[in-house]
Amino acid sequence: MFSCPELDPWTAAVTMFHDHDWEMPILQTLLGGSCYYLGALGSKRTHKRRVRQLRELGLADCARSLRGPAGLDIGAESPEEISLSILAEVTQVYRSVARPSLETGDFI
Repeated sequence: MFSCPELDPWTAAVTMFHDHDWEMPILQTLLGGSCYYLGALGSKRTHKRRVRQLRELGLADCARSLRGPAGLDIGAESPEEISLSILAEVTQVYRSVARPSLETGDFI
């Protein structure tokens, strides 16, 4: 159903679903990886339901690391503005998370 690439501390992922039947299995896979950012597009109501489902699956700790609705609140209305708000949040998190050095493997 879903073939996931290797997830490492340099990976950011955002899910965008209209049909939420696919969402839980994919989120479970992504939450099992080491992504520095994992976000999900959707309303606050949808995100509450998503987090509730993850808790019911025993993934309460993982659910706290899922950002939703994805993006910074910039009052985005258009698809372009929503994209920018998500990229801004991804960048914000990227700059604040310790990751291993590509050269040495030590965390910086």
